Amino acid sequence: WPYLWGARINSWLWTRNDSAASHVVDGVWLGRMPSRRDLAASPYKTVIDLTAEFSAPDAGIRWRAAPSLDLITPDAHTLSQIAHWIEQRKREGPVLVTCALGYSRSAMAVITWLAASQRATGLQHAIDQVRQARPGIVIQAHDHPVIESAIAQARMRDQTGAK
Repeated sequence: WPYLWGARINSWLWTRNDSAASHVVDGVWLGRMPSRRDLAASPYKTVIDLTAEFSAPDAGIRWRAAPSLDLITPDAHTLSQIAHWIEQRKREGPVLVTCALGYSRSAMAVITWLAASQRATGLQHAIDQVRQARPGIVIQAHDHPVIESAIAQARMRDQTGAK
């Protein structure tokens, strides 16, 4: 519990002046790890969680997890898989894509989804869309090739109908 308590406080300190989540487009939201209280007051039908440091709160909501370490770029396969999950689950209602702060790992996943689903014309347009919704996102230049690869994988999956 000491680690989890510290991680929660850290998350709160970094994001206390921002909204818990920001709507990006088409019922897809990007934000920090929600509390049970956040979820009770939310419209989300599904949470897609990229944290490795938190457990899902017991809130009676569909939960998909792709644990990724903080400060480490998720691999292209993971980002591609999450883009697929977003597209599948948003048909059932609003989706929250989350990581500890909602600034990096989850932002990369939403960027991948936007570009792969052609809701953005390319990587930079997708980054701009996410940054407009959640200005504090942190996407580094070294993340771009991984995201580009994930976009290509997601598009190929969609073309071949793979699951």
